[in-house]
Amino acid sequence: LLFEAGSQAVYMCKCPKCKNWIAIDYFRDVMIPGWEGTVRELEKEDLANKKIRLNDSFFLCPQCHDVLPESAFADPSNRQWVHKYPDRKDHHSYQVLPIDVPAINPLRRTMNQLKDYDSKKDWVNFKVGLPFEDSQSSFLEEQMDMHAVSYHVPRPEGEARIMTGCYMGIDVGKVSWLTITKPNTLGGDDIVYWERLRQDGDNYSGKRAVELFRVFGCTYGVVDAGPDISLPAYLTKELAGKFMACRYDTTNRIRTLDVLIKIDEEESIVTVNRSGVFDGLVRAVNKGITRLNKGSPEYSLAVEHLKALKRVELDDTGTGEKVGQWVNTGDDHYGHSLAYANIARRLREVPQTDPVLPYLPSIGSVKLKEKPDNEDDERGRIILPPSFFSR
Repeated sequence: LLFEAGSQAVYMCKCPKCKNWIAIDYFRDVMIPGWEGTVRELEKEDLANKKIRLNDSFFLCPQCHDVLPESAFADPSNRQWVHKYPDRKDHHSYQVLPIDVPAINPLRRTMNQLKDYDSKKDWVNFKVGLPFEDSQSSFLEEQMDMHAVSYHVPRPEGEARIMTGCYMGIDVGKVSWLTITKPNTLGGDDIVYWERLRQDGDNYSGKRAVELFRVFGCTYGVVDAGPDISLPAYLTKELAGKFMACRYDTTNRIRTLDVLIKIDEEESIVTVNRSGVFDGLVRAVNKGITRLNKGSPEYSLAVEHLKALKRVELDDTGTGEKVGQWVNTGDDHYGHSLAYANIARRLREVPQTDPVLPYLPSIGSVKLKEKPDNEDDERGRIILPPSFFSR
């Protein structure tokens, strides 16, 4: 953050071949014999391939595409600091890469150190010295955009059914955020509709949610259990047997990969492993198994909400172990409403009469997600192709 706030100087190197000044990009300019992709695509597991020769890695000039020798980085007369924002004279900031000290950090050493890190993200962050988001800890915009589908659904009015077999998730607040998903042939879900619901004294949010539940032929729905308890109470009563309120367990003391922890049919409340929900979702979204809807005017906002969710490693105060936890860096409402739609599908596909997992009340308290106010009352409007109605 301090670097981005400053002049953002990089230590450029002159290419001996074309004489252009180059700002090295490890993800773009490092070539690895035996590996056809880029460093960005290389994972630690790939190093088991004996054809990959990390010791022979080299830089390629992005201008002339000739080999950029490491000796060029060691010659001070061949280097110069260039500030991206020279007008920020009150705050000079500098980015230093490993190759800027080639005698200590030759490329082969930097590349081989990937083997020493538990995750590629840590290697990029701490060894290469660059910010990096991997596909297990962040929802990647490039992947979401590449895999997105395009369903154009006009804003439904009335209760005439236009689909069947869908699932609904709602994140609750003064403005509630609704997501409708439909299972796809990949084993995941396609988001077919988003809408923002503003509550009023006549329970608009509840009535509109029930209307959309019927319009999309939803099989099951899940709503955030708070902070507004009136909306989940209304939906679980109006759509009894087809709707549940959800509580996240955030204690990190449950040692299970299962998402569903406790199902209370009498109270219409499901308690879920929050980390487990988002661990599964981030893989499904980044792999294109669960796909966003680029045909919706809400698409860009939904992408931003998903990008705001980050998985971090924290120390468990009880055991001292590292545990994964999802936190937000901004508004994340559509991320949670997608999670609730995912939970709705899980509930429908898990027999309700069978125990899911013994629940131990001594593990700690269950926490409701806090909600910031949001005064925006726009609603998603999308148009569906006629061919989709027959699905």
